[in-house]
Amino acid sequence: MKKRKILLGFITAFIVISVLSFGFGCNSNSSEVNNNTEYVGELDGHKYHYPWCRVAKEIHPSRLITFSSVAEAKDQGYTACITCKPPISD
Repeated sequence: MKKRKILLGFITAFIVISVLSFGFGCNSNSSEVNNNTEYVGELDGHKYHYPWCRVAKEIHPSRLITFSSVAEAKDQGYTACITCKPPISD
């Protein structure tokens, strides 16, 4: 019984740490990304990303730009990120 409680404690701790580490439902740039945003890019960059992409999360908020569609991103000269693999056409 004691081993079971210890195991349950470790499992619970692992789940809590995993959720906090991965930030489910969070976006470090959330103040810059609204509900209409489908893709993001970096000012003077070349790639568009899903807002949750790990590469996109490294973009400083002052350099973050948003796109409502793939066509909009492509019209501005951006190509799809190879990490998060957003679609290449709408």
